[in-house]
Amino acid sequence: MKQIHTQEIPLLKRKVLTFSVEHPKMATPSYKHLKEKLSENLKVDKEHFVISEIRTGNGQNNSVLKVNVYGSKDDFNKYESIANKKMDAKKMGLKVEEKKTEKKEEKKEEKK
Repeated sequence: MKQIHTQEIPLLKRKVLTFSVEHPKMATPSYKHLKEKLSENLKVDKEHFVISEIRTGNGQNNSVLKVNVYGSKDDFNKYESIANKKMDAKKMGLKVEEKKTEKKEEKKEEKK
């Protein structure tokens, strides 16, 4: 895993890091595996960053990752989008609660 680029975004209190990952004769590494490796390499808690993008070209043996790294969990919760948080939780194998379905069911019952 090699870091290609770093971009500081002080307004959002985060760094956007770009990495190149080689995986010869293998499939693209899993999100969970990459998150663990990044946590070790960056020496940052898993709850302080999210992998926003994984790109692998057709037939290529390397992938490019974009990672949003925050200084604290509070900054992560404040500035990271809800969609990215849900995606991160699902890919890490955590259960995500859906509130929209409950509201839809309540509306249907009220109409009856």
